[in-house]
Formats: sequence, C-alpha cells, structure tokens
Amino acid sequence: MATLPSQPLNLRRSSTVTPVATQISIQWDVPTSNGGSQIVAYTIYWNGGSIGGSQPRDLLATTQSMITFYMVSGLTRGTTYQFAVSASNYVG
Repeated sequence: MATLPSQPLNLRRSSTVTPVATQISIQWDVPTSNGGSQIVAYTIYWNGGSIGGSQPRDLLATTQSMITFYMVSGLTRGTTYQFAVSASNYVG
C-alpha cells in the first residue's frame, strides 16, 4: 500500500542574488522515497518576507512532477525570505 512521499532534498537557491535582484530561482532534489506511488506535484511554500522570520507556511506555487525548480519574482530587496517544498503523490 502506498504512503506519503518523503520530503524533497537539498532545497537551495540556484541563482546569484545581487543587491538589485528582485527574483531568485530555487531548486530541490527528488525525495528518497515516493511512498510507492508516482510523484505528481511539488508544492512550494514561503513566509512572504514576513517580519520576524516566520516559517514558510503560505502557498507560493505548485509545479508538475518533473519540475524541480521555481523562479520566484517580485521580491523586495533587503528582505529575508524562507522557502519550503513538499512532494505529493496519488496518496496525498
């Protein structure tokens, strides 16, 4: 019986951040376990640049199963952002 997949690995910024950058690209590696069912999507969360370093809980985007990167735009210079990614299979 299939279960939930494990967390994607190695979430990282894959583009150079400069003092004038208002966008970055993030990427991640596939989970070590798909839970016995094909990965169908990745969901990206962020803190929206909230003051106080809140955890990334706000939905930012969902990608298709084969896409392991996302371009985040509209960022404010000098603001700290946090991101998280989860994988989904047919179980959830």
